[in-house]
Amino acid sequence: MDNLRKKGELTRILILRELVIEAPRDQKAIASSLDITPQAVSSHLRKMGETGLVDLSFKPPRATVEGVEHLQRSLLQLKASIDSTIERLEIVRSIDAIADAEVQAGDRVSLFMKGGLLYCSPAISGSSTGKADTGGRPGDLVMISELNGVITMPESRLYLCEVLPARSGGGSRKLKGDAVKSIINGNATDPRPRLAVLDLEAASLMMRSNIDYHLEMPEPKAVRSTVERGLTTVCFGTPHSISRLIGSPEMIGLAHEPVIVKASDHYR
Repeated sequence: MDNLRKKGELTRILILRELVIEAPRDQKAIASSLDITPQAVSSHLRKMGETGLVDLSFKPPRATVEGVEHLQRSLLQLKASIDSTIERLEIVRSIDAIADAEVQAGDRVSLFMKGGLLYCSPAISGSSTGKADTGGRPGDLVMISELNGVITMPESRLYLCEVLPARSGGGSRKLKGDAVKSIINGNATDPRPRLAVLDLEAASLMMRSNIDYHLEMPEPKAVRSTVERGLTTVCFGTPHSISRLIGSPEMIGLAHEPVIVKASDHYR
């Protein structure tokens, strides 16, 4: 979304859409459709011509291949941001939570995240509360209604650890025993950070190092979900796999920028 915040960028995206989807007969038609002046359309088209997004030799101008790719990329970024916002605005009337202590039906309970899971406790504290519709012992699933407040999410970070490809001499290397702890540098709020391998080379490295991992070649949405549940996450992968992950629309708008480190700094 940062790119779309630039002055005039959204207007230029809308103009590109008109050129690609609507095929307007002239600039006046674009101005009428977008409710802006023809002068504004002309000014934006001139800038878009300078950056290679449109070909001004045609009347009306045509979007270039770069322009179509820019439109698609920008719309995907916008869609990802909108989808994320809608998910966060979803109104939940009832929810299930794991009992952290014995709960009686009818109890007012507090709700909180622990280890990436939602818990409830009859000890009222924090900013989110509800009423237990069912009772349960510690570990039981309890139905909660009359929700109030916002659940505080633990702060978490995403670490991207670049694995040395086999063709570059990394095919037989191993990680030190304290590699994960060194990578997160003691910044994990969860004592058991979640580990993911993004490709076969990363999986092989973890196997050679006798380190168990939790996620195997996950989709970007799964990585984001893990981080947003308050779990510090370390993804191992070649530079190519990592660039594909952070370049996906699903990873746009994380609360904190991913921290990129090199696995080779932790080899033995």
